[in-house]
Amino acid sequence: MVGVRRLSGPAIVAGLLASTVIAVPTALAQAPLSSAPSSAASSTAGAAIAPNAPLLSLAGLGYRDGIDFTGYEGKRDLFFRVPAGAWLSGTHLLLPYEASAATGAGRRTLTVMAGGKVLRQIALSDGAGIADVPVPADAIDGGALRTTLIYSGGESANRCADRRMGADHLHLDPAGGLALDIAAGAQVPVGVAAALIGPKPTIALPASATPEQAAAALTVIAARGGGTIGTAGDVQIAGASDPALRSIAAGGKPGLAIGGQDPAAAARAAFSGLSDLLAAPAIQQLTLRPHRDDRLHLSDLGVDPRATEIADEGGWTIALPASRLPKGKTVKGLSIDVSAVPDGNPHAASLSAWMNGVLLGSAPLQPGTTHLDVRVPDGMVHSLNGIEVRVTRQQNNDCGDIPRGFPVQLLGTSEIVLGDAGKLEAFHDFAAAAGQGLTVVVPDASALPLAGKAVAGLVGADVPIKVSYGTIPADGPVLYIGTTPPPGTTPKLGLANGRITLADDKGQADIDLPDAGTQTLAQLLDANGRPILWVRPAAQGPVPATLWLDQGDVAFVAGDGSVTPLSTAHDRLTPLIGPPPPPPWWQTYQQWIFLALGLLVGILIVAWSFRPSIKKAKPGQDA
Repeated sequence: MVGVRRLSGPAIVAGLLASTVIAVPTALAQAPLSSAPSSAASSTAGAAIAPNAPLLSLAGLGYRDGIDFTGYEGKRDLFFRVPAGAWLSGTHLLLPYEASAATGAGRRTLTVMAGGKVLRQIALSDGAGIADVPVPADAIDGGALRTTLIYSGGESANRCADRRMGADHLHLDPAGGLALDIAAGAQVPVGVAAALIGPKPTIALPASATPEQAAAALTVIAARGGGTIGTAGDVQIAGASDPALRSIAAGGKPGLAIGGQDPAAAARAAFSGLSDLLAAPAIQQLTLRPHRDDRLHLSDLGVDPRATEIADEGGWTIALPASRLPKGKTVKGLSIDVSAVPDGNPHAASLSAWMNGVLLGSAPLQPGTTHLDVRVPDGMVHSLNGIEVRVTRQQNNDCGDIPRGFPVQLLGTSEIVLGDAGKLEAFHDFAAAAGQGLTVVVPDASALPLAGKAVAGLVGADVPIKVSYGTIPADGPVLYIGTTPPPGTTPKLGLANGRITLADDKGQADIDLPDAGTQTLAQLLDANGRPILWVRPAAQGPVPATLWLDQGDVAFVAGDGSVTPLSTAHDRLTPLIGPPPPPPWWQTYQQWIFLALGLLVGILIVAWSFRPSIKKAKPGQDA
């Protein structure tokens, strides 16, 4: 049976805030759930499984904000990689949720399917709860589990209700996912251990860490988008004589040990898309050199290639980190191909493309294949970009005809249109420039926590990272952590005599402030054409909670992670969005074109003025 326990709002919030590094809320802390009354009094007692239980979370699948359903219906397919073996004794879906609706007349359900079969249908009512759904072993096929979630937002007698105005909502928390029951004393495969590492892992680094070991720790942080470095944790950086990758037990839960001659390469392999190949509990040596093409298709960014049913509005949301862009390239446009089988509804459907919340263009959706080309305005690219491809159907006015969904598929030919990036003028440009490799220069290992905060938002899991203690390499992008400027550079922020000064006629502001040393400063510098990101630590106070650098080329970062960015290249951070600029040939030859048009008009006027004096001659006579 389905275990559903109602939780009060404060109880679930407290549980999520106290989640462990594998993203399992402490609200899910006991034995499997059983049915219970919907009361706040019973919601906090014996809630769920132990906090150290392994769980493949939704956040680990890429749903860092969870999954949301609204508008009466929705469908989402989830794919979990679960290699078979004696180490696994069972699985079950553990889904913390919160449901709400403006009207209580409709009945709402969540249907959970796996292996092509319906496992459970969960009745939803307003409030928070947790669904525990056992998954049969035969649902896992070929080391993969396909789970389908189908949301039904309501059954109402009002057939004229606008499906887009249902005012109903279901949110699945990113901490939920597929819980794994590991056999006692079993050692999990390396790929599974890496997948169980949550979005904010703790990394154990030796006291006298070598540059190679430090690079491995930063690679793990870059792969998971965050993390902390300490003396104990879920990921342990081992010695050169240890196996490259080995699954371990860290605090009663699966962990990962990374060692070998090149631990940074081993870390990239563990957290790459090829981690499914790591099916052994220990791997002595490995080599992974991922190839990067100069073309970037949407399918390379994890788009579900299968068709989806769309009744009123739906589509695809794709994350594009700047670190995924090829070196020297930036986003210039989108080329979208969508195939659809409309149901004959006379009301038109449209295809639209969005980026970072801005509508770039749209086109009518045609039967068969629809192509849409849109331009991305300059300055639209960020460190993390959100691309949306939407299909929108007009509402049918016939209340007796309930709209039915029709299949729509985003084709694999859809791609990001790339162009030359030009001069680096913002922090996100540095992220793209460092996509082929980055050297982190720190004075000593004590600066690695701050370096980890910086790489968490700049580079991805497949970027080769090197660490150097104090010495800047001869070439390549550099992240420099230090209290003094990098040699051979001219800082944009002047730091002298206890003052912070900034003067640039192109920038946003002139600054002359006292340097209290309580803020971390970041600057994007140029060293003979080579980009260097200089991060000056705060002299007083802890390492910032986060160091998310995006817009601008100068940033002030407070202890809580809040960033005040400035641009010395432009008078505003985000450029005004307007119509496309004229093509280059028009800008070059527009004066000559106007002159030619003027001459042509003059000739036509003169010819017209002589028209009355021209008489038509009689046949056989001269005019």
